[in-house]
Amino acid sequence: MNLMNTQQHLQGWDMLRKLNDGIGKLPSKELRRILASYMATNPQGPSKLHSAMLSVATRMATMYSDFHFVPFLNTWGLKNFREEDGEADIDASGKRFPSLLERLAKAYVYSLMLHPDERLASDAEAVLAPLIRRRGFSLPQPCVPMITTRIFTSEVRGRKITFVCLVAADGTEVATEVHTLTAFCRMPYADIPNRLFRVLLRTVCNESGQTSYKVESAILESRPISDFFPLSIGYVEHFDAGHDHIHIFDNHSRHFVAVKSDIHPSVGQYVGFVPLIPRNSRFKSAIIYKVYSHEEGTQLFGCRMARITRVSASPQYCAWELIDGTPLVEEGTPEPSFTMGYLSEQLLQARQIVPPVGSDVGLIVFLKRGKDGKKRPYVVDFEVVPAGSTPSQWSCRQALLSHDE
Repeated sequence: MNLMNTQQHLQGWDMLRKLNDGIGKLPSKELRRILASYMATNPQGPSKLHSAMLSVATRMATMYSDFHFVPFLNTWGLKNFREEDGEADIDASGKRFPSLLERLAKAYVYSLMLHPDERLASDAEAVLAPLIRRRGFSLPQPCVPMITTRIFTSEVRGRKITFVCLVAADGTEVATEVHTLTAFCRMPYADIPNRLFRVLLRTVCNESGQTSYKVESAILESRPISDFFPLSIGYVEHFDAGHDHIHIFDNHSRHFVAVKSDIHPSVGQYVGFVPLIPRNSRFKSAIIYKVYSHEEGTQLFGCRMARITRVSASPQYCAWELIDGTPLVEEGTPEPSFTMGYLSEQLLQARQIVPPVGSDVGLIVFLKRGKDGKKRPYVVDFEVVPAGSTPSQWSCRQALLSHDE
């Protein structure tokens, strides 16, 4: 090694010390300046110093959201490794520490979470792919868009820990400690529910061989929810003031609960919402994003055509039967449920009209569970129409919104 190379080598070790001392303390920009200076003044090639600098860079990739790791790796090159870089360290107690290449693989998937549009070329990514999958991350997409639902506190080994639940569009649900969501996104706990995150998920296996998901890290997703989750239309049936819960039914008779937010719909209004349906839970939550006018809401919700078959004066009610014969189906029940039901006395009094026997009506109807625990048709509005025609204001169809606006 000539004098010039020796001087550069010593300067490189000095830069490494500055990086190790400053990581987590200094801003990313200052650390990146030191790293760039090293890259410009030190020759490429496998060496202990070169590996040590890459080790620091992998730590930066998992700690600083403004560090673009993929462009750095493209400049670095994925051939400048020593044989030892692929070997894990094991201390005297038998504890295993991941190899540099394993840590590099982890840092790369972190970079895909932070900067999803920046990827290594396929041949370069193939070098890391086996290590990435071995750690439980998926390729080509290791991140999943998920919405936070509820926050709860639980005692773990004598300590009270705050957790948050997240749900994906396919029903995957996972709970994680709150700090995994706030590492890159500083925010009060109260602001966490109903937010869309880009979540880095890892598959883990327990002692009995069962697999589950673990949240490795997450960052707020800047793209709109409608890019990842279906949108739906619902009817606000009830407001629980004690819990600030808004109870919503969609036109498939599914019951959702939304938490009170900046949007304040009233009972009887129609809302656009994001349905959150965990795969292994019966509890369905919702995020309300819009309140519709009555006319637009009834058109989007859709009605069912029925014919009045009987009218009773005391107690006052009207029996109806669906004209098309297509039954209202209870969720989770494979067999047809209901083709007939009643207009309640309360609804008739509210509308101040009693349809005569044989008249056709358009119904806003869904199945609702009664006090006895059984679901029955529940009509929230109706319109009398001439036989053979369709309601003047309502669209007689059953449809879910796929997108809004």
